Amino acid sequence: MMDDFSLNLKLACSQHRSISHICRKIGINRQQFNKYLSGAVQPSRHNLAKIIEFLGISVGDLHIEHSKFSILLHERNQRSMGDSRLKLRLGYLDEVYQNSTQRLQKYLGYYHTYFYSLAAPGMITKSLINLFEDDGRIYSKGIEVIREPGERLSNACLFKYLGSVAYLEETIYIREHETLVKGTISQTTLMPSYHSRVGLLSGLTLGVPSTRGRVPACARVIFEKLDPQYSLRLALGDCGRFDADSDAIPKRIEELIRNNITGENQALYANNQI
Repeated sequence: MMDDFSLNLKLACSQHRSISHICRKIGINRQQFNKYLSGAVQPSRHNLAKIIEFLGISVGDLHIEHSKFSILLHERNQRSMGDSRLKLRLGYLDEVYQNSTQRLQKYLGYYHTYFYSLAAPGMITKSLINLFEDDGRIYSKGIEVIREPGERLSNACLFKYLGSVAYLEETIYIREHETLVKGTISQTTLMPSYHSRVGLLSGLTLGVPSTRGRVPACARVIFEKLDPQYSLRLALGDCGRFDADSDAIPKRIEELIRNNITGENQALYANNQI
């Protein structure tokens, strides 16, 4: 009569292609392995170590009651199937990012971004963001400057962001996180430009401002492409929070980022008047 060890070993091996395949992989003679399966012989410590490493189970698992081992193996297979399904879903996202690189080439570079602040009502945030390629993927790196009017940049409070960028179905997606406090993940969705030279990009940004009770908020946003010759030091110096009528905010851009919901609209939409 076969003991629990042999029954468990046989069940574990049944999850694989064949006994011959297992023997080839772990380097044990097929006839010798059959003796383990029949219960005629117990494997040596050396061979047992090779067997459990290949099967992905422990020595203790092989010695438990066979009915309990069957349940353990079933649960492990269910978890493995769940992991496989999850990897398949995430694999789709990975494919989206890979396929975005070529479509995003013309959007690489520096931008000033403008949106009504999610944390300071009535104020417009003007920040700096760079879309760049690294190892075949497109990423974003942004800096937000918080300072009082006339305050030197060296005394300002800076928030830095890193993100990943994707292009899918004529839409640009930027998902980023704040790198210092690491307390938020934000999502920006932009309409693409159909001009050969990118000027302005319109979209929506969604985040959770920590200064207003961590209530999710959404605002219209404009990305203004900067000339490659423009000084980054000056570009950063232009950033901050400003009143809507400030000279730092072009009038047309202020009009494009107003968050008023008019007419029959029940939600904010990206401004398509560019």
